[in-house]
Amino acid sequence: MRRFARLRVAAFLAGRSLRRGNVGVTAMSVVMMAVVFISVSFLPSLINGAVAAINEQVTSTLTGDLSITAAKSTTIADAGDYLQRIRSVSGVTAATGVRRVGTQVAFGDRSNAWGVDAIDPRSFAQVFSTPTHLIEGTFLSEGDTDGIVLGVDIAGADQTRLRSYSTSLQTVHAGDRVQVSLLGGVIHDFVVRGIYENHFPLSDQGAYITIAGADALIPTTDYAATVTQMFGAIDELTAALGTAADQAGRLADGSSALAAGADRLAANVSALESGASRLNSSAAQLLAAAAQLDDSTGQLATSAGQLASGVATLASQLTTTVAPAAHAGADAAVAAAGQEAALVTSCPVASDPVFCSELSANASAASVSASRFQETASTVDTVATSVHAAAASASALSSGIGALHTGVGTVVDAARGLVSGATASDSAARQLSTATGGVAASARTIAQASQQLAQGLQQGAAGIPKIATKDRDALVELLRKSSEIPAKDTVTRIVVRTKAGVSASRMTAGLRPLRSGVQFQTPAQLAAAIQDQVETFDLIDRIMRVISLLVAAITVFIITYVDLTNRRRQIGIERAIGISSGSIVGSYVLKSMATAAVGTVIGGLVFRFALVPLVDRYPFVFPTGPVSLVTDATTTVETILILLGVAAVSAMVPAIRIVTMRILDAIWGS
Repeated sequence: MRRFARLRVAAFLAGRSLRRGNVGVTAMSVVMMAVVFISVSFLPSLINGAVAAINEQVTSTLTGDLSITAAKSTTIADAGDYLQRIRSVSGVTAATGVRRVGTQVAFGDRSNAWGVDAIDPRSFAQVFSTPTHLIEGTFLSEGDTDGIVLGVDIAGADQTRLRSYSTSLQTVHAGDRVQVSLLGGVIHDFVVRGIYENHFPLSDQGAYITIAGADALIPTTDYAATVTQMFGAIDELTAALGTAADQAGRLADGSSALAAGADRLAANVSALESGASRLNSSAAQLLAAAAQLDDSTGQLATSAGQLASGVATLASQLTTTVAPAAHAGADAAVAAAGQEAALVTSCPVASDPVFCSELSANASAASVSASRFQETASTVDTVATSVHAAAASASALSSGIGALHTGVGTVVDAARGLVSGATASDSAARQLSTATGGVAASARTIAQASQQLAQGLQQGAAGIPKIATKDRDALVELLRKSSEIPAKDTVTRIVVRTKAGVSASRMTAGLRPLRSGVQFQTPAQLAAAIQDQVETFDLIDRIMRVISLLVAAITVFIITYVDLTNRRRQIGIERAIGISSGSIVGSYVLKSMATAAVGTVIGGLVFRFALVPLVDRYPFVFPTGPVSLVTDATTTVETILILLGVAAVSAMVPAIRIVTMRILDAIWGS
C-alpha cells in the first residue's frame, strides 16, 4: 500500500509539474525526444531499405531463390528433362537454365572480359526481371541465333554518368555488331538486340544470347581426335616403312646370290661350249643347275610380287589416309594457332596482364606446334612421293624377275634339249650361252635395283620426324581445349524461383531426390560480398544507435538537472512537509517518461507520414541501386522502449542526487 501511495504521490507531483512547469523546457524535451526518435529510427530504416533492395536485386537479376550447379563438373547434362521435373515440384513457380558460353566482348578497338550466357528467353523472363528493364531495343526471341542483349555496364551506350563507363564498350547501341569470344576460341559477331539497366552493377555486367544461337556455334569437327588419328597413322607408316626396308634388304641379298648363281651358270655354259667332249656330263650338271635356278627364280618372283603389292598398298595408304590426315592436323594446328593469336590481339593487357601473358605463351606454343605439323605434312608428302617411286621400282623389279624366271625356264628347256639331243649340242650350247649371259646381266641389274630400293625405304623411314610424346600430348590437349564449348542440352546452372514463404531448405529437400551429383546454393551463399556489405551496414547501425541514445540520455540528464536545480527550494519544502524522496524521484522519472512518450509519438508520426513518403519519392541512390526507407514494427517498438528507459534513467540520476541533500541546504539553497 505504501508503494502504491508513493506512486500516486509521484504521479500527482509529475502532473502538477507538467501543468505548472516551464512550457518551453517541456516543449524542448518533447522536440528533443522526437528528433532522437527520428535519428534512431532513420538509419535502421535506411539500412533495412538498402538490404531489402539488395536482396530483391540479387534474387530478381542474379540468383533467383535457389541456384543449382554440377558438383563435380562444369555443366549439367540432360538439362531439358531436368528442368521439366524441377518445374513440377510443389513450391516452384519458375525455373530456367543458364549456360556460360563466352568470356569476352569487343567492339571496334575496345574489349574486356565479361561473361556471356546462353538462355531460353521465355523461361528466363519468368525467373528474372531483366527483360523488363530495357533502355534500348528489344529482348531476345527464342529463335534468334544472331542476337545478343548487353548490360549497360558492358555497352556503355554513351551513358557517361555510369561509374563503369571507362571500362565499358562506351558507344554500343541497339543494332550494332559486337564480337564475342566463345569458349574454345571461336569468335563470332552478334547483333545487339537490346541494352538493359537493372541499376545493380553485378547484373548490369551481363551479356545474353539464346540457347539456339549457342547450339549453332558448337563445332562439328573434333580436331583433337583427328590429330590423334594422324599420330597413329604416322606411327603405322614408320613401322611399315621399317618392315618394307627389311624385306627389301633380304630381297637385295637374294638378288645378289641370284647374280652370283647366274655368273656361275654362265661360266658353266662357257665350259660346256669349250668342251664338247664333256657335253653329256656338263649338260647333266647344267640341267641340275638350271632346275635349281628355276626354283630360285620362282621363289624370287613370288617374293618380288609380294613386295610390289605391299609397297603399292603402302603408297596407296600414304596418298589416301596419312597425307590427308597430316594436312588436316597441320590445318587444325594452324587454325588453333590463329585463334590463340586472335585472342592475344584482343586481350586487354592493361586490365589483365597475367591472363594476357598466359594467352601469349599459349599462342607461341600453338604456333610452334603448327610449324612442326606443317613440316610433318611436307615430310609425309615427300615420303609418299618416294614410296610411289619405290612402288614403281618394285613393280618393274617384279616384271624383271618374271622375265628372269621365263628366261631360266628357257635355260631349263634348253638344258633338257641339250641332254636329249646331243646332235644339236653345238647350236644349243650357243643359245644357252646367249641366254645365260642375259640372265646374268638381269640378275646383276635386279640385285642393284633391290639394294637401291632397300636404301630408299630406309631413308624414308628415317626421314619421318620423331615427335616427342609430351609435344604430342600438349598439342592434343590444346586442340581438345579449343573444342570445349558446352554441348547441346547442357547448362552451367539452373535458377529456381519459389512461392512466397517457401524456405530454401524446404525447396532443397524437395529438389534433391530428382538428381544426384548437383549442389544447391542460396542467394546468401552466392552473393557473399553483398552479405559483407549488409553486415557492415548493421555495424554502422548499431554504432549510430548507441550514439543517438547517448545524445538522448545526456539531453534528458541536462534538462532534468537544470529543472531540479531551479526547483531545489521547492523540493526541500516538499520533503519538509513529509513527501518521501522516492515519490519526488518517481515524479521526475514519470515526467521524463511522459515527455519521452509524447516525443516518440510525434517523432513516429513525422517519420511515418512525412519522411518515409518523401524518401519514397526521392530515394537515396546507393551503388547497388535506389533505396527507400523500410520500417519494421519490431524495431520501432524496441526503439520506443529503449528511449523510455533512457529517459527514466537519465532523469533518475540527477533526481537522486538532489533528494540526498539535507532539507535545510535545499531550502536555503546552500
